[in-house]
Amino acid sequence: RRRRIVEIETRPLRPATNDVPLTLGVRVYPGHPAWVAAPYFVFATGAGWARATTPVIDQDGLLFDATETAWVWDGQAGGGVELRLGRHVALNADVRVTTRLRIDRGQRLEVIDAVGNTVPIMGHQGGVLGNLGLSVYF
Repeated sequence: RRRRIVEIETRPLRPATNDVPLTLGVRVYPGHPAWVAAPYFVFATGAGWARATTPVIDQDGLLFDATETAWVWDGQAGGGVELRLGRHVALNADVRVTTRLRIDRGQRLEVIDAVGNTVPIMGHQGGVLGNLGLSVYF
């Protein structure tokens, strides 16, 4: 029996921001559909909206919160294994390389880090993401 998987996910990506991401992905299974432990490749893309707030001190020494909002494009690619527990239930684990590119042209707030470098509060981002999941098939 052939499985076609489309995944939709939404979740916060960084605890320091309020994120509303929506990604649509697909899993590609190179092995036989009857395998109990099925390796797969995963690809996902989507967009999101984020808001970050950070405390800053102005030139006069006054403390206040600076807030920035941004639209971003999310992309993910990786691989994992699905452990099929029956016809309708599976556990899965995967690792993905992720990228998040800021796509709006809004104002970009910057802060100075401990070394003295100017750093945007929300710029382009990249990293590695690990996922554990439970799949229910109908």
